[in-house]
Amino acid sequence: MINYIKGDIFKTNADIIVYPVSCKGETIYKEFKEQFPIATKAYIRYCKDNKPEPGMIFRHLETTILGLDYKQLREVWFTNIRKTKKSKPTIYNRTEWRYECLYSIFWKLYHIKKKGIINIPPIDCKDEESFELFKKQIEKADKSFHLTEDPNIIINVFNPF
Repeated sequence: MINYIKGDIFKTNADIIVYPVSCKGETIYKEFKEQFPIATKAYIRYCKDNKPEPGMIFRHLETTILGLDYKQLREVWFTNIRKTKKSKPTIYNRTEWRYECLYSIFWKLYHIKKKGIINIPPIDCKDEESFELFKKQIEKADKSFHLTEDPNIIINVFNPF
């Protein structure tokens, strides 16, 4: 099942939160760093020691606090969407990268047989038009793996528009 929802990607009971980053870890925003400080440091260290490529997913487990007394072990997936800030994408490349990123997410979910709630942000969407294309890309990626046919997998896609 795919849900297109509005709200805070962090304030849900998701088992996996996907976060798009550059291959150098230079685009990790403050809010994400505050929610997942250990995962963020692990990813930045990984980037210094390795050469991640677009489409690669770095997985890390971290406990987050969702309420006053409620903690949850969540899996954070950093997924690489481009090599560096300097490689400014054209619209065609941006569309390609976004699909490659989605395909990698769906491929990984399929092959590790992960179940649960997965939160995906609107990867590289700047307006409603790009978000509509993003929705089509999600459906296209799902056709390869049929994850949405599994009742134990819920994919939440956050719509900022």
